[in-house]
Amino acid sequence: MLDVRQSEQLVFTAAAEIPALEQQIEQQENRISILLGKNPEAVPRGQKLTDQPHPPEVPPGLPSSLLERRPDIREAEQQLIAANAQIGVARAAYFPQISLSGDAGFRAPR
Repeated sequence: MLDVRQSEQLVFTAAAEIPALEQQIEQQENRISILLGKNPEAVPRGQKLTDQPHPPEVPPGLPSSLLERRPDIREAEQQLIAANAQIGVARAAYFPQISLSGDAGFRAPR
């Protein structure tokens, strides 16, 4: 009878953990959806990883100029340009700023 009670206790313990695990799964699915640029939603299931469609293989010999047409590559390039411009702004802010002014064509005294 002791073995039965211990087994029941294990079943009850596992059943008590199910809601917390389901909540963790939902939170992880929401994070995945956000990373994919979607609103938080459930991740579709149904196929094993080995049964899912794979992207087509790129044949050798294609010109690298085809990469320039990909939107994700263009976006990364624009982000790099923007980051480079921000470096220029930060470098310019590092140096002191001097303002010159004139007063009705006269020189300011030295």
